[in-house]
Amino acid sequence: MYNNKLLAKLYIRHQNLKIVKEIAYLYFVVKDAACDIALDKMNIKLQYIIKKRFLKIIKMLHDEKKASKFINIKKYKKLSLVYELSKRLDRGELYYNKIKTQIERNTINEIVKKDKIIVAFITYSTSVWIGDELYTILRKSKKFEPYILVMANYNGQNERMLEEEYKKLHNFYKKKNMNIIDTYDIHKKKSKKMHNLNIKPDVCIWMTPWINVFNRDLRIDRFFLNTLHTYIPYGFMIADNVENTFVYHQYNLKIHNLVWKDFEESLLSLKMAKKYNFLKGKNAVYTGYPKMDKYFEKEEQSYNVWEELQRRIGNNSAKKIIYAPHHSLDIEDEVCFSTFAVNYREIIKLARKYKEETVWVFRPHPLLKYKAILFGLFKDEKEWEMYENEWNSLENAQVLCDGEYSSLFKNSDGMILDSVSFLAEYLYVNKPLLFLKRTEQRFNDFGQLLLGVHYTCDGKDIYSINKFIKNVIINQQDDNYNVRKVFFEKYLNYYNALGENAAKNIYLEIEHGLIGGK
Repeated sequence: MYNNKLLAKLYIRHQNLKIVKEIAYLYFVVKDAACDIALDKMNIKLQYIIKKRFLKIIKMLHDEKKASKFINIKKYKKLSLVYELSKRLDRGELYYNKIKTQIERNTINEIVKKDKIIVAFITYSTSVWIGDELYTILRKSKKFEPYILVMANYNGQNERMLEEEYKKLHNFYKKKNMNIIDTYDIHKKKSKKMHNLNIKPDVCIWMTPWINVFNRDLRIDRFFLNTLHTYIPYGFMIADNVENTFVYHQYNLKIHNLVWKDFEESLLSLKMAKKYNFLKGKNAVYTGYPKMDKYFEKEEQSYNVWEELQRRIGNNSAKKIIYAPHHSLDIEDEVCFSTFAVNYREIIKLARKYKEETVWVFRPHPLLKYKAILFGLFKDEKEWEMYENEWNSLENAQVLCDGEYSSLFKNSDGMILDSVSFLAEYLYVNKPLLFLKRTEQRFNDFGQLLLGVHYTCDGKDIYSINKFIKNVIINQQDDNYNVRKVFFEKYLNYYNALGENAAKNIYLEIEHGLIGGK
């Protein structure tokens, strides 16, 4: 349940003591993590004192001169504390929303005076990149100037891994000829301070809620209040955990409640934001998911890995299969979805078995390599590379670990996976998908609906996996085709519902929110 094992023992043993609850709660506040500890509201006297203080802040923020000084010297750490206190008050979300909204109005008044509004995309992995179009729209506009804030990932990686991933990320955006701001000094082997960056963002676009993967000096708390923040999910939020608390990570972390606009990828996501968010979704906006915009476009002519694999085996009609395992191997992980440990050898055998009728792309989650080593499935990186080489040595297979994958999806014939977001993403091409199950998997409201439109089997059930390959993919006996189509039109076709792609919808929300002073 908790990352800190000592705290967990203390809480379980003495959870009836108020002081223990308080300590546990403060721990999660510091760690910026969702928790299911239900603290009592403050007593009436304390609530009165805090509410009175909040009313003074609101009054001060209506004074233009005082408000201007406030947002230029105070950081989001101040708003974070207001947020945490508000959770302990009766109707606290109303006080918090008034303070937050007034700060944003004052910040907008400052930003719109500028000739150019600096927009910073905050990213730590190519897998969270939401597509080029939003960046392009911003760059072509007369009012905005976009940058990529390349961030180092401190999530349990050693120094060499961190630098390796950072260089890969830097080069990914460099090849796209984007404006890059490096936040990590490879020579000094440390992250830069906020004030040492070459820009001062007016608007930030966060593409992950996991702000604790970043250096402490570059987290949202360290930005001044004169910057507006927005959030685009890095995937469809589908998973839950055994304790049914993970949904709060998806919709009710600090970042969800601090941002100016929380862009939702689907109507189901918007519904859950209103249900689970402290602000009741007041900052949530349904825009669609920019990463999916390419699926509404005509296919561009480019290098096609599938054609190359078909050429190698001499069969241009060979069925094209993606194998995409998740990283969450350990039962101690917050969510536990991966079946890789029980089938990774068997699935490569199936690729060999159907070497004349199928071609394969092995696309593991970017974290699987590191998680599989930590889990003990592989001794070290060399052993993992040997497994990748097994795939690459097959005439009908290739490993693709990162980068964009819209073309890969569009031109495939089917997918085998235990990854999470792909359950929704693959519906944009309406191809058959086999989801591999294990007993520890849990889904939120959205995920439970999604699971019902796909083929499923136990991750250990190699017979059923083989049956799916043979019957559904090779013989094209896809009985779920129309079921998937109906679901997609009802819940995921944002282009049809909104009249624009997601990138344009987000741009308009930012532009209208600033220029229109919303």
